[in-house]
Amino acid sequence: MPRIGLTVASLVLLVAVSALRATSFTANSNAQTPEDVYYLPAEEGVLVAMSLGYREVLADLLWMRALLYYNESLRHSTAASFVLNYANALSTLDPHFAPIYNLAGMVPFYLRVSTDPETQRRAVAYMVTGSDRLPEDGQLAWDTASTILYELLPVFQGTDEERQAWRRTAARLSERALRLGAGPPWLAIDAGSLLSQLGESDRAVRVIEHRIALTNDPTERADLNVRLQRLRAGAEAVLAEAEARAHEAARASDYPYLDLDRYLVVGTRRMPANGPRRDP
Repeated sequence: MPRIGLTVASLVLLVAVSALRATSFTANSNAQTPEDVYYLPAEEGVLVAMSLGYREVLADLLWMRALLYYNESLRHSTAASFVLNYANALSTLDPHFAPIYNLAGMVPFYLRVSTDPETQRRAVAYMVTGSDRLPEDGQLAWDTASTILYELLPVFQGTDEERQAWRRTAARLSERALRLGAGPPWLAIDAGSLLSQLGESDRAVRVIEHRIALTNDPTERADLNVRLQRLRAGAEAVLAEAEARAHEAARASDYPYLDLDRYLVVGTRRMPANGPRRDP
């Protein structure tokens, strides 16, 4: 009889412990964030040593883990704070794998929670680094330029000088994408407008001319020609204004008592061929 009682007590205790274990496991799982599960050492040398020379193999494994980390960050509404650790690790192991840079630049803007401006800038800067590291990848150039123009700048909180620097970077990468045949059909017009706004009218004209030479779409060609005429007219207006300012400065220096029309007839002041006259 005592043995039966002990057996029953043991069974009851086993059931209670199993239930408590399941409850504890569930509570522990619910308390964990993706960062607890997907922690990655920030030191690049550690991962290189762990690869044992098989860098691309380890990069493939980390890439799958990075995608799972992003999905878990969406599910748990966290900020994916380790995403740049993954980007650093992956680019160290396989610097020519373009999706790494796309992931780094995309994640801060495609989460269920807001990320801080500094993280956004660092992520897009990493994307720019990747594009410059892979200068023949036109799609990456366009992805980077569009991320700057349509994701970073609309929420940008820096100075006007910093904003202009980002716009110049986007223009440079847009030109690269066009040269490599990447980007949507309207990229040439947008890039031309951006360059024109940045005071780069000559570059804007070259961008449109390049696209005109490549396209076979009559509608696109007509739109590009209209834009090209406007750009050229604007460039001519800028040159005319600069020339007028130069004439006015010369008039004020040579003949300040003449109006501009008379000055243009007289011309610039010239010294005598043998120098100033001297009395004997």
